[in-house]
Amino acid sequence: MRIAIYAIAKNEAKHVDGFLKTCQGADFVFVADTGSTDGTVEALRAGGATVVPIMIRPWRFDTARNAALALLPADIDICLALDLDERLSDGWREHFDKEWRPGATRGHYLYAWSHQADGSPGVEYWTDRCHARQGYLWRHACHEALFPDRLEEVHVYFKNLRVDHWPDSSKSRGQYLDLLEVAAAEEPHSARNAFYLTRERIFYRDWTGAEQEARRYLALPSATWKEQNSAVMGYLARCRAAVGDRAHALEWLRRATQTAPERREAWVQLADMLYETGDWAACYAAAAKALAIKKGPTAAFNDPRAASAHPHDLASFAASRLGQHATALKHAQDALSLSPGDERLARNVAALGKLAASA
Repeated sequence: MRIAIYAIAKNEAKHVDGFLKTCQGADFVFVADTGSTDGTVEALRAGGATVVPIMIRPWRFDTARNAALALLPADIDICLALDLDERLSDGWREHFDKEWRPGATRGHYLYAWSHQADGSPGVEYWTDRCHARQGYLWRHACHEALFPDRLEEVHVYFKNLRVDHWPDSSKSRGQYLDLLEVAAAEEPHSARNAFYLTRERIFYRDWTGAEQEARRYLALPSATWKEQNSAVMGYLARCRAAVGDRAHALEWLRRATQTAPERREAWVQLADMLYETGDWAACYAAAAKALAIKKGPTAAFNDPRAASAHPHDLASFAASRLGQHATALKHAQDALSLSPGDERLARNVAALGKLAASA
């Protein structure tokens, strides 16, 4: 079984050494360079990668990735799309050889997107950029995805394969909004494209545009993924709160919890807003609902704060305001255990410990 790792790149010189190291074990490493001027091409070639310059005008990610895929040798069996700022887990080839099965066409693995400065992953979810050499193509101008082309898929779910993303915060994402506008116009019935466009408009604080696209998303027949629908309702709440309409923001958050009650994020967002309003009983109830959900994150739009110390911190503060100092102390201790270097949380534990002892 011959495995190729393939990528597209532009001015990624700082990531080349790590990329080449993580690719060790692949039978072929290929990079389609889209116009580097910082030595990326030379460094990749010096490290043994095959590099071919390509020109994509006007730019779109799916066209670039399809060009890279088309240039892979015909004798490759399995392809793994990897960006230069992504790293495979140690021993990936051994796990791959053990877990891939004959006849499979698509591999799913855990992905840790956008690691934070302290090394913790931003969001963890399952993704599937591992595929057979034939029968696949990339679609969507931005946030591109793989689709089968006249192929009956056979899936493998890797237990021991993981990819970690270490982003370069200095790189601009300015082209994303225009490309997402293109994608939404090309496929106006796609809930996926409407979701990403809503999220991008939120990023730019275009509250009016984001709300318009979010409402369009919810009206689409293709918007059937309840977890994503709940996330969009959360975006609508942000839009309403941003213009001072807290009443409707709370209404959207409550709808989000009803749509996907098993999703932690909606409960945490609701607890956040109830904290801002000073409704301590409701804030505690929402935070407790979030903490009762033990299922880990599974989607790219999950909020890492939901799995952090934050829900315990909210519950602790609300319980304290309700005079429940022992309960507040327990949540404060749990919050500190999840974020042991946080001095504010440490002070909370000390203060609540005294209150609980004197109660």
